[in-house]
Amino acid sequence: MSDRREEARRRLSELSSRSKQGSSGMNIESIVEAVLGRTPEREMIILVEAAFESNGINPMMESQMVDGILALNEWKKENS
Repeated sequence: MSDRREEARRRLSELSSRSKQGSSGMNIESIVEAVLGRTPEREMIILVEAAFESNGINPMMESQMVDGILALNEWKKENS
């Protein structure tokens, strides 16, 4: 596992733990920010939101979220 992916998983796991302890859930912007380690661009949030919605009601594991967001981020960089 790459260091980048491992760091992203760690940040997302921390966010998940904090949201479980509090009353707030994880919104898409906070998930993307945790995975990327920076404030995401609006376009990236829209892409991730569309990907999550296309998954339907199927639950996603944190590792799937990380892999998907990192893949979208790479795709976005390559196609900008």
